[in-house]
This record gives sequence, structure tokens and C-alpha cells, in this order.
Amino acid sequence: MISLSISYTNQAGYRVTSTSPPHNFELLMSLGADYILDHSDPATVEKIRDFFPVNDWFDTISFKPGVTTILKILAPKGKPVNKAYIHMLLSLVMGGYPTLPEGVTTRMQFFSTQAPENAD
Repeated sequence: MISLSISYTNQAGYRVTSTSPPHNFELLMSLGADYILDHSDPATVEKIRDFFPVNDWFDTISFKPGVTTILKILAPKGKPVNKAYIHMLLSLVMGGYPTLPEGVTTRMQFFSTQAPENAD
């Protein structure tokens, strides 16, 4: 899913920032990622904040650790919340997710070639 997400987002003209283990950096660059950061580097959260404002996020995994990290980026302790929209592949109603701060919203995205909105 991440490969398609990067490729399609790049083709649509958006700037793409992704996280990944270093062994995948070259692949993600070839797909059109503009910036790739090591997801295991503790400094990555702050490095992503340097790209602000970022209003839309697409979490291609949508498990609790990824959502928690996005919220650390958007709403760090002691700093203002950066309002944003997080597109997810799973719904937060599955449980165990952190509470969203005011100004951060999520939506489960369905991707189907049969859906009329995806016809193009």
C-alpha cells in the first residue's frame, strides 16, 4: 500500500514525505518520495515537524504505534496542536488508540476500483 500511495500522491503533484527503514530508501525515492526519514531514528519526529505546515497525513499501516507517533508530531506536549486530517486504512473504533486532540480528525479510507469516486 505504501508503494502505491507514494506513487499516486507524487503523480497528483503533492510533496511526499515518508518514513522507512534505511534499506527501503532507494525504493521509495524511485516511487517519487521527496523526503524519506528513518522511522527508527528518535530525531525523526522533530525532523518531520520541520516540514510544517502539513495538513493531510496518510497512514498506510494505521496501527496504534503509527497513529501515536503522528500525534506526537501534531500535538507535542507543551506545544500547540497542529490541526490536521489523518487518512487511515483502519478505523479508530477498533480500540486501543490514543484520544485525538482538538483539531485533529481521522477518516477511514476505502480504496476500491469498484467505487465510483475511484473510477478515474
